[in-house]
Amino acid sequence: MVPTTTVPMGYYVKPIDEHWAFGVGFYVPFGLITDYGSGFAGRYYAHKSEVTTFTFQPTISYAFNDKVSIGFGPTINRISGELSGMVPNPLSPGRNDGKLKSTGDDTALGFNAGILVQATDRTRLGMTYHSKVSYQLDAKTKVTDGIFSVLGVSGRSYDASLDVDTPESVDLSVTHQLNNDWTLYVGEHLDSLESLQRINHREHGFTPCVERRAGHHYRRAELA
Repeated sequence: MVPTTTVPMGYYVKPIDEHWAFGVGFYVPFGLITDYGSGFAGRYYAHKSEVTTFTFQPTISYAFNDKVSIGFGPTINRISGELSGMVPNPLSPGRNDGKLKSTGDDTALGFNAGILVQATDRTRLGMTYHSKVSYQLDAKTKVTDGIFSVLGVSGRSYDASLDVDTPESVDLSVTHQLNNDWTLYVGEHLDSLESLQRINHREHGFTPCVERRAGHHYRRAELA
């Protein structure tokens, strides 16, 4: 139902002087893949869905002092998607289904901004804002087999379009060094999911999704 996939990412940072630094990043901010198979009872509603986004982000940061620094960077975002479903054949119900498959892609711009505060010698506070990104996919819809063969249109493609907005989000984090060996991490992620309630129509209003996470890091003492 959920196939195995890979999620690439990579980052590079280069200090310019004691205040300025430049960096680039490549990552996958959003993704979706489900494949229910041709025997799924709900195949007439959904068969396979796959949405992949890739983001390239150059970033510049400025440190006011040892306590406070800020960063900003535009994002160049590429999305590709595939939605497919089966279409029942009234001449042979439950068998010889037709298939409808839509594919499309687009490139859109957004931005990220953040602030990092060294609250104490052991505690850092961070906040990052990720903007909403609006895509307009120029898609092709292809119909094959089943009732489409009976109608003589199997294999034909039709123009389609799809608007997708990936939601804006805010990340909050706290890092505290307990001692020389242990560091504690606590974070919260807030999404505005009004545009991802359904992929085939637009919803209105603010529907937040909150994710909380915690972790720790242990550094082993170096052997003499």
